Amino acid sequence: MIGIGIGLATWRDAPVVALLSLASGVAMVVLAYVSDRRREQRRDARKRAVIQRSVAEMSRRSWGAGESLQVRAGARPILAAVLVTVTGAGLLYVGLTETKLDAMPFIGIVALPLGLLLLARAVPSIGHPALELTALGFATPLNGRIAWCHVSGICLHTITGRGGTESYWIRFRVNSFARAAPRIHWTDRLFAAFHQGALAKGVVSVALPNAEHHPQAIYAAARQLWTEATGRNDTWNPLLPEAYNKALGRLGEISERMSGQTLRDPREVAQDQELFDRDMQFLQREQKRLLNRHRYGIAIMLMAMALLLVWPWIRTWLRF
Repeated sequence: MIGIGIGLATWRDAPVVALLSLASGVAMVVLAYVSDRRREQRRDARKRAVIQRSVAEMSRRSWGAGESLQVRAGARPILAAVLVTVTGAGLLYVGLTETKLDAMPFIGIVALPLGLLLLARAVPSIGHPALELTALGFATPLNGRIAWCHVSGICLHTITGRGGTESYWIRFRVNSFARAAPRIHWTDRLFAAFHQGALAKGVVSVALPNAEHHPQAIYAAARQLWTEATGRNDTWNPLLPEAYNKALGRLGEISERMSGQTLRDPREVAQDQELFDRDMQFLQREQKRLLNRHRYGIAIMLMAMALLLVWPWIRTWLRF
């Protein structure tokens, strides 16, 4: 960039020197960009290879009765809960003591209970793993051990933030959660009153830190244990409608039947083919509907942003 600046500044006085300076500056920028991209690609390739090896090891591993995979929660949930609680208490105190800061009490009233709830859910994980996988089931500090026979789906949810940072959550769909869970935390009962949380939705969500085992390897181990215990390997996504997930599950079952047996009743084969075609058409319609809804949401958001930008001129025009 310095070379490009020198070339632009000396263009009139010394065109030859300026041209050389511009050429060298542009060449160095291109070289740096290409070098960085190659280094990033090599780093990403090494990372993918390590993840694939870890996933393959977890998928092929045979789990004995006494073996387990434990995932530590770390100190971040506790620190975040304490920070929100202290911030809420401080804002509430400042808002009540300073009469000029009218908004402070309301912010503190929201932040303080939120921090206390986060703290109540984080305290049970102190000294215990956030998730434990065994051949019998999975266990969390809030709900105890849930057998695999009560699990009807497993999903790994990934959120990519700025700078390429990734956050992972593993979600278990539990049938009849009130009977399957040995204990139910009081916060889950509180959330159930608002139709939220594991008790209301039957979905247990656990944050996975990228520490000893990669989250994708933990997810592969969970699916391996679940498949060994139940024989199921359904595809499930909590962000998709229930009918969509059921259609995906039926497609998987039909595909296994069609590929696993060579001699079958032609009528059963025809029924499976008809059901397969019907589910495929349903999935295509649902995908189109979800895509249109996503487009409408983006369009509404863009219109709102445009209205916000032009509102000062509209307000001025309305005054006249």
